Amino acid sequence: MKKRALQDYPHEAGMKKAGTTRRQFLKATGSLGLLAVAHPLLTGCGGSSRGTPDYTRTIAEMTAYIDEQMATQKVKGMSIALVDDQRTVWARGFGKVDVANDIPATADTHFEIGSNSKTFAGVMIAQLVERGLLNIDDPLAKYLPGFRIGTPLGFPGGGPVTIRSMLTHHSGIPGDVMNGGFTFGASRPDMNQWLLDYLADDHLAYPAGLISAYSNTAAALLAGVIASASHVSFPSYAETLFQALGMDRTSCDSTSPEVADAVSKGYRNGQETGPFSCNLGTAGSIISTANDMAKYLKMIMAGGMGERGRVLDAATVEMMLARQPSPPLDCDVNRGFLWGLRALGFDYAGKTCSHDGGTITMASYMVVLRDHKLAAVVLSNTAEAGMAAGYIVTRTLRLALEEKTGVPPPGPFVPVYSPPAIWPQATLDAMSGTYVASDPVGYLKIGSVPGALEWTNGGGTVRIVPRANGWLSAVDSQAIQYRFPVIEGRNVILYRIAEPTFGEMTALFAERYNPSAIPAAWNAHCGAWEAVDLDPADFQLHIAGGGNPSLELSIADGMLILTSTSLASGGTFVIRPVDDARGYVCGLGRRGGTAVRVFTVTGRDELQFLGVRYRKK
Repeated sequence: MKKRALQDYPHEAGMKKAGTTRRQFLKATGSLGLLAVAHPLLTGCGGSSRGTPDYTRTIAEMTAYIDEQMATQKVKGMSIALVDDQRTVWARGFGKVDVANDIPATADTHFEIGSNSKTFAGVMIAQLVERGLLNIDDPLAKYLPGFRIGTPLGFPGGGPVTIRSMLTHHSGIPGDVMNGGFTFGASRPDMNQWLLDYLADDHLAYPAGLISAYSNTAAALLAGVIASASHVSFPSYAETLFQALGMDRTSCDSTSPEVADAVSKGYRNGQETGPFSCNLGTAGSIISTANDMAKYLKMIMAGGMGERGRVLDAATVEMMLARQPSPPLDCDVNRGFLWGLRALGFDYAGKTCSHDGGTITMASYMVVLRDHKLAAVVLSNTAEAGMAAGYIVTRTLRLALEEKTGVPPPGPFVPVYSPPAIWPQATLDAMSGTYVASDPVGYLKIGSVPGALEWTNGGGTVRIVPRANGWLSAVDSQAIQYRFPVIEGRNVILYRIAEPTFGEMTALFAERYNPSAIPAAWNAHCGAWEAVDLDPADFQLHIAGGGNPSLELSIADGMLILTSTSLASGGTFVIRPVDDARGYVCGLGRRGGTAVRVFTVTGRDELQFLGVRYRKK
């Protein structure tokens, strides 16, 4: 068989020309996978009919590819494991875990796995459901009586926050309340109680169930739910799970004997940084190795059987990885219990589950091809390694699947061509206006011109023209297409991306915003604000380029604009005031709906936003 060139595998060609990148493509999934569609040749497949491969070609090609990716992406060190059903067929380290002391990475090097920890929380919750100790449709307050939070400022209606809504990122709990979430040196065992105290004086960002909005805060609170339902502390419960899985070198406590003094050095912006403690428990605290993570992936493929005994019944695994309710605003987002159910680039491979993770200095990615019992995981000690990890896992599994089944990966995805169309100018005129991006990363003012729409972007002009398929796209490319529907009564822009390797997906791009009068009190609040209650050990104060976060409130284009320098919650946000002291972030993204509040403390105004208080300079 012809040896494939590197360019035949994951790349960014086509997306850059269209004005996007793989990072933006993956962002739209909320860091989780989307719905998988089985390839007709593979429907019903459960394994190989070609014998047991040794994956010689996969290993040889990936060894060279990993070296190339690490050099290109400036990754210091990483480990990989490739698993075929219950065999770890390849596990090794690359690069250095301690550059200064020339210590190489191995398959047993410890890395922070970041948000991949959330999938373990999903397993723990599924165990408690199986044992009759927890009902995922119960309200959170049943398990955490101290949980209280105000109703959303910008959205009507909504029922109670349930465990199910937390498992699928539909809770509406503000996503990144991170003051002290990562601390330099010592950990913060009081973090979850601090979160409960903070939320009691805060507001939901959205009504529960309205939209999928990734929430580290909600995921962190699941540690308390697990403890309440099991009557065992989360660290103790996690340790029991690790033991059943045979993961003897894994812990959610960086000071535990399993990992103490053995974690890789962390690197950010090319410099050794840290160490930092993750205080968000179930949201991101686990430290593990490639060999141990391989055991975890084997359990998933074995229908709940761990190395030392059954962890979940097979039916419970299916429940955990079944598609959960998804409201219309979710578009293509498809989740199980804190697992993504579409690994991008594997629509041809049947059922999948996946997740990625990142901490202040480390990154990880894992994918399971469930119908073929193949899985891979990459762990790295470099903050900027997320893209490399995604490419490496994707290419590894594509090669391995071909060796196991004989089915090659599909060629580059090309969108179906749709010819230009002529729409009434009145239709285009009605689409023009101000839109708040869903990330959110600011706003854009879309104008109509004869036969098209256009806006400025990075100093240039983006022009999109109507197509016969009902979407709009650039004159010379359909890699990104846009549509302007009304969903759940909200005027939104959807975008559909056609990425050559990872296929096609649809996500929210922006929501229409109609500016309103800004109260005089908010005019008076305009100016620079500096954080006054940031945890002294918060990571932002201990990394180059971090420092004490600040805010700038200003008025532009008739809107109240908040610009944040925070590394945890930075960006440009459009704020809609609801009264003289409260407002909320507009848009439908991860931080949309978040409350912004002003208080008077000892005669001085203080502004509160995503867990931090700011005082006017």
